[in-house]
Amino acid sequence: MATYWGLFFVTFNLKGAIPKEVLNRLQEEKRLALHRIGDQGRGTDERYAEHKRYFARVDYFLDTSQFGPDWLKLPERAGILKTKLHQYDTYYYELLAYCVMSNHVHMVVNLSFQLDTINADDVINEQNYKSLYTAIKRIKGGSALLANRLLNRAGSFWQPESYDHYVRNADELN
Repeated sequence: MATYWGLFFVTFNLKGAIPKEVLNRLQEEKRLALHRIGDQGRGTDERYAEHKRYFARVDYFLDTSQFGPDWLKLPERAGILKTKLHQYDTYYYELLAYCVMSNHVHMVVNLSFQLDTINADDVINEQNYKSLYTAIKRIKGGSALLANRLLNRAGSFWQPESYDHYVRNADELN
């Protein structure tokens, strides 16, 4: 049986790609659903399913939206992001797959390879293990700086939050 420890599916989007009111509504729907699940004494599987439903709704909106910036639709802008994704491959993560859309990005990464260099007695910390948060921060920060220069603009390029999903088995990976 293959191990999937450390595999993540990550999506992040351009600032403004989801209108604030839509994002607030989706977040409130998720919060209420999770509250109902807790009130009914249902467990982890139901909570996990709700997180997946929430992500599917966000992803559907991004895929079908005619709203907000679409700065990544041009190859030179998307190329900046592709360069950043590959720049951190084998340092922060193993980049298994990615897809750059006009207003968002999907990527599948494996963080577990970092554990090969850590001894069983070692304490895991930022010096010997780079977190998913740190990797995404580097990708978004570096690509935003370069893309904003290319667009001759200033300000936020990416939505601050990203959506990540721990890949639990082969079905989810495929």
